[in-house]
Amino acid sequence: MAGVIDGKSNHEVKNRRQAKSPENHSLPPDLLKDYVPRVVVKFKHVDWEDSLHYNPDRYLPKSELDDLKVKFRGLAVEQLFTSLPPDRIHQLVTRAEERAEEMDATYRAPNFLTYFRVACPSGDPYELARALARKPRVEFAYVESPPTMPPAVTPNNNPLYQSTGFGQRYLQPA
Repeated sequence: MAGVIDGKSNHEVKNRRQAKSPENHSLPPDLLKDYVPRVVVKFKHVDWEDSLHYNPDRYLPKSELDDLKVKFRGLAVEQLFTSLPPDRIHQLVTRAEERAEEMDATYRAPNFLTYFRVACPSGDPYELARALARKPRVEFAYVESPPTMPPAVTPNNNPLYQSTGFGQRYLQPA
């Protein structure tokens, strides 16, 4: 049977894999002080014109959202992509699809306006991702990665940074 693994569709396997429990990472408390776990959810594709309103109520009925809010207090659904207005995102995607036709006539960009982030200040965000992934209008849901340590390469601990000889002299002071 095509598209099925262990009696589950690829969609179900993908959702289950994306909503698995986290590994135990130790991070300094200052990196986590303002951290609120978030779940990214992509709803199934709808027409661009319908999604230009960028409203999660179009995909998740109020009653279902209210049920989730009871279990996950403080839950908030917001737009994932906020750096551009929805109509500009639509224009850019349309332009990209037109250019892509030359290389791959079957290419269809995802509807970026069906992506939302769900802040989960209480409860298990992985449980929330699994609950969202089971909704019929949800394509997939996953927990965003937590903060990570910043890169720790400096001139003092980088063997490629040398004041003489071969090295990355462009890293030296002018």
